[in-house]
Amino acid sequence: MAMRYERQQKNSIKANRYCQPDREINILLLGQTGVRKSTFINAFANYIVNDTLEEAVNDEIQVIIPSSFSYTDQDTFEEKQIAIGFEDEYETFSTEGQSSTQQCRSFCSLDQHSPVAYRLGYEYVNDRINESLVDLNQQRTVLCKISAELACFLTASQLNQEDPFLSGLIRMITEENMICQKENQNHINQKLIIELEKFKNEYQNFNAKYCKKKNKPLSDIYELIKSVNEISMVKKQLHAIRKYHKSVLTADEQNFYEESTDF
Repeated sequence: MAMRYERQQKNSIKANRYCQPDREINILLLGQTGVRKSTFINAFANYIVNDTLEEAVNDEIQVIIPSSFSYTDQDTFEEKQIAIGFEDEYETFSTEGQSSTQQCRSFCSLDQHSPVAYRLGYEYVNDRINESLVDLNQQRTVLCKISAELACFLTASQLNQEDPFLSGLIRMITEENMICQKENQNHINQKLIIELEKFKNEYQNFNAKYCKKKNKPLSDIYELIKSVNEISMVKKQLHAIRKYHKSVLTADEQNFYEESTDF
């Protein structure tokens, strides 16, 4: 269910008479994709033009940035989508999972001055999230194929026929189902279960395809492992793990040295 509020033609935010008109306070708003930075700006705009919550509810909504957000009805557990304003070249929110804000902008003009000037810091995040999602989906597919091939090799070369990758997926789905059975369930967990089920089916299809083929030699398996290391998301995770292990090892060495010299 979606509800939409049109953006006002003219912003009704007025300057504070106690604030010098040539004085601006710049607020740098940083956060990960999807944490509702644009929604916060709209909420803050409504906050500064209304003295009470009741007044804000009855007043016309202030829309500085077109945005959308969702919430779950406590009675029906139905997810509802609230859309404020309309999409443009700067703000897109129709595709779930993508960054809404596409460019860094200031939302206060000189002829309609507000004591607070907002600027979103996206300068160093020039790679668009929609492009990243395409890359991540491609990496996921490649990783799924390689995992299926490795699983066929492992189950054929060991007495234990359990597929470690499939077992991990099933365990994740089971844990998410347990979370959804609780009273404080979240619709995000339900969406995650759906996506995990899709991924499991995709993996099983690859697995059935590769297990029909002749088992690969060790040299080919080694090349598969090397190709996994070249996947961007895997490379980043391995780098973080190595960095952590290095820090732990250094700390242990220092503790050993201090204990061995403490006499």
